[in-house]
Amino acid sequence: WSDPVILKTDFLRGIKLSRKQFALIGLLWGIAYAILRYMIDWLGFYYRVFDNSISVIFGIFLCILLLMILIGMTVYMCCMSSLYNVTARQLIVGSFKLYFSDFFLATGVILLSLSPIILLSLTDYAIAYLVGYLLLFALLIGVMIIPPFLVCQHSFDRVINKKDYPDYY
Repeated sequence: WSDPVILKTDFLRGIKLSRKQFALIGLLWGIAYAILRYMIDWLGFYYRVFDNSISVIFGIFLCILLLMILIGMTVYMCCMSSLYNVTARQLIVGSFKLYFSDFFLATGVILLSLSPIILLSLTDYAIAYLVGYLLLFALLIGVMIIPPFLVCQHSFDRVINKKDYPDYY
């Protein structure tokens, strides 16, 4: 605790130690997001062209729910991989269990943190969309990352650290 914190060296050391896990998380996220996004777009097209039934709307809702679960698990995976030395299987299973241990709190905080992106996705003008994203990532990226990170730390303290690391808890 008494060691000085040098942001550049600590940050680069953290990237070096977690690069494989973050690459795995990015690969899994990319594949799952692409599949879910394709399913949502296809179901939306099917709804508009062929069948405007409630079952197609339910399918779109189910895909959006799966996407929300995927986002929550990804947040927990990123936080867990930077703190704990775990295997890929433990990372996936642990993030799933931790996300559902605080499901409503985590989902609410993640949705609130992602609300600027959700609001920007509703805009139809390309220039407003581009300027909005540039401002968002330049000014609000920290505000969007800190609340989900704090929820993850709360879950880690409540579920893992209390039992496995009582000295740090």
